[in-house]
Amino acid sequence: MVKFTLRVLRVAAGGLLVVLGVIGCFLPIIQGVLLIALGLLVLSYDIPAARRLRDWAQRRIQEERAKLAARRAARRAARKGPPGT
Repeated sequence: MVKFTLRVLRVAAGGLLVVLGVIGCFLPIIQGVLLIALGLLVLSYDIPAARRLRDWAQRRIQEERAKLAARRAARRAARKGPPGT
C-alpha cells in the first residue's frame, strides 16, 4: 500500500511539474523548460513512455558531447600546426 501511495504521489508531482512547465512557457516568470524536464524526470520512474524519452535524451546528450569533444580536439590540433614549424 505504501508503494502505491508513493507512486501516486510521484505521478501527481511529475504531472504538476509538467503542467506548470507548459504554463511557464507562456509566462516570463516561470522557467517552463526546466519544470517540464524535472516533471518528465519524476514521471520516468513510473511511466514507461517518460522513461523511454529520458533514455533517448541521455543518449542524445552523450552523442552531442562526443561530437563537441571531437570538434574541440580538431580545433586544438589545427592551432598547433604541423610539426617542425
